[in-house]
Amino acid sequence: MVEKTYKSVTEEDIQVLDINGSTALAAAAGVGATSIAECMIKKNSKLVEIPGQHFLPVTMACNNGHKDTAKYLYSITPFELLLPENGKYGSLLLHVYIFNHVFGLTQIYDRKLTHVYALEPLHLMSEEISTVDDNKINESGLYEAFRTAIKYGIIEIVIEMLKANPVLLTVVDTNRRSIIHYAVQHRQQKIFNLIYVSHTRNYMLTSGIDNQKNNILHIAAMLAPPDRLACFLVQLCKCKRATVVQGDLYLH
Repeated sequence: MVEKTYKSVTEEDIQVLDINGSTALAAAAGVGATSIAECMIKKNSKLVEIPGQHFLPVTMACNNGHKDTAKYLYSITPFELLLPENGKYGSLLLHVYIFNHVFGLTQIYDRKLTHVYALEPLHLMSEEISTVDDNKINESGLYEAFRTAIKYGIIEIVIEMLKANPVLLTVVDTNRRSIIHYAVQHRQQKIFNLIYVSHTRNYMLTSGIDNQKNNILHIAAMLAPPDRLACFLVQLCKCKRATVVQGDLYLH
């Protein structure tokens, strides 16, 4: 029925924007309607290049967790459109992918699936990451996406991004904090260890100070972010509960 409907419309009709400034393809991407998206693309392949609400259709699909739709749309989105010189479409896609990968990671572990499927979009984007000019890493949005991966402790993505662009190791933010400071700030031990052993001059990463004259030890002494603190409190409660149960067993 969908195919019959789109046979009766023109290429121009299908590009009409709704009141939110989005195309019908963006709407299909947002709900994960891959088959409908395929019908639209057959009618007008240029639809993948039209953003809606600052998001390309592929980013819209990724933002809503529709991996199959995102994979399909990425395969037909012109690579040149994702390059830094064409705006932040590429970095937005990467940022959205990382953020949503966080919420899909537990499900992947629970199903005991490999990370190959989850990381496939990142493998495809590695070429783009490697081509970003060293002087434009901040403005391209790549560094912010990298920080997001560190913040949530997604070590697989951190590894892939470092492989694609090792310069990320040496970039500092506006507060002059390096990524190793950021890992400490968010209590991401595995990522700290990864970064520390990845840099031949690791003392350079750990010896810096930020704009408030804080070194890495000052940052380590600060209160952990609420999300990490909550994890610690949950583990503490579990330990206390286990201790109480063991004590009761001992008394009986």
